[in-house]
Amino acid sequence: MKLLLLNWIEVLGISLLLFFILFYFFCGKVAKYKSQVLSNLKGKALKILEVGIGTGPNLSYYANDSDVHVVGIDPNPKMEKYARSSARLAGLLLSNFEFFQAVGEAIPLSDASVDAVVGTLVLCSVKDVDLALKVKRVLRPGGKYVFVEHVAAKADTCRWVPPFKRYRKQHIQSWIFKC
Repeated sequence: MKLLLLNWIEVLGISLLLFFILFYFFCGKVAKYKSQVLSNLKGKALKILEVGIGTGPNLSYYANDSDVHVVGIDPNPKMEKYARSSARLAGLLLSNFEFFQAVGEAIPLSDASVDAVVGTLVLCSVKDVDLALKVKRVLRPGGKYVFVEHVAAKADTCRWVPPFKRYRKQHIQSWIFKC
């Protein structure tokens, strides 16, 4: 019995180690890619909606300008305090940050009210992807929808931005809609 328990513990330990190695590698690569894609918003978008803001890890890529106003939506109300903290750490004035408990399928903003919409790794968690992708309603004319996703889009729905090197496009996708 002791030998069986030791083997189970070793297998669990090795599995966790492999998971964290892969997670670190994947997250590091995704962070670099998100930095490249999202930093393009600096100076081009003054009001940005982030769908599925969570704890606010993307804010540091685009929100460190005093003129930028960010609206973050997330279905989990407990994310607000973490997102506010990330906004402050990113250099965003707290008066320029709003948080709404909402889902991507029901964005609580008026039509043509933002310059850009950001979403990273959130489409896997929405119930109706087609409805969540109707962000054009809140974008001003000429606005941009920038997202990095790991779920596949339907053919001919978007314009492809150069993919993440070393990854096939079905693993990481970055799309920019110009409306």
